[in-house]
Amino acid sequence: MKKTILQRIIIGVKLGWNTSNLPDNVLKFHLNPVIRVLRVIGGFCIISLLSGRLKIFPHFITIIAIFFACIYFIYIIYITIIKFKETNKVLRSNKFDIRNSPLDRLIKICARVIYCAKIGCETTGYFGVGLGIMLGIDQVLENGNKPLLFRPYFNQGLDKLIPSGNSNSKLNNNFLKGKENKDQQSVILSIINSLHEQGPEAGFSQDEIKDVTDMLNSDISILTENQVKIKENILKEIEELTKSDNSKNN
Repeated sequence: MKKTILQRIIIGVKLGWNTSNLPDNVLKFHLNPVIRVLRVIGGFCIISLLSGRLKIFPHFITIIAIFFACIYFIYIIYITIIKFKETNKVLRSNKFDIRNSPLDRLIKICARVIYCAKIGCETTGYFGVGLGIMLGIDQVLENGNKPLLFRPYFNQGLDKLIPSGNSNSKLNNNFLKGKENKDQQSVILSIINSLHEQGPEAGFSQDEIKDVTDMLNSDISILTENQVKIKENILKEIEELTKSDNSKNN
């Protein structure tokens, strides 16, 4: 009995979806109950880091979550490499060949498309794992009153992708930059104070304390110069907004 084109497309979709992109021995290991538990723990840690729920817990809980998230990330990178190798092997084989006829080639094409799309969708989700680890590291730095590494760049990227639509968005961004600049200066000043108070007890000589202090003071000088530029930009934005409002009123 001949099959319709729709039936052949469905067969191709099922064939591509049900074909594993892992070798049998790796698939058996991947489905091992112990590995499944570790994957669940890793996924839970990633979700917790992304949601920011760990802020209410002690500091070491975040560090433990980052540890399991890193282990999980390394594991999925390893699995992803094997998946790409297996995918390349399957696509080069005749696994999706049914019969050498035009209609059965449709099954082959559909199976290949679904098979490639499946690994593409699986791989895309792994970016969330990396994002969770980076936000977790920022959370540890924030708890220790240290400058953030990743979150400011994420915020800048979001501002570019999703503009606020307000006429004073640039002004708000400059205010945020000014606040971040002042926070960084405060952190450096606290480090300098701690170094002078606790440095000798920690074994630092006066010359070493002086060298480190000079280096940190140099950073403060740069931040101070940046702060002046930020203030100038704020005043310029306020002036432009004032002119714009006046022109509208006239």
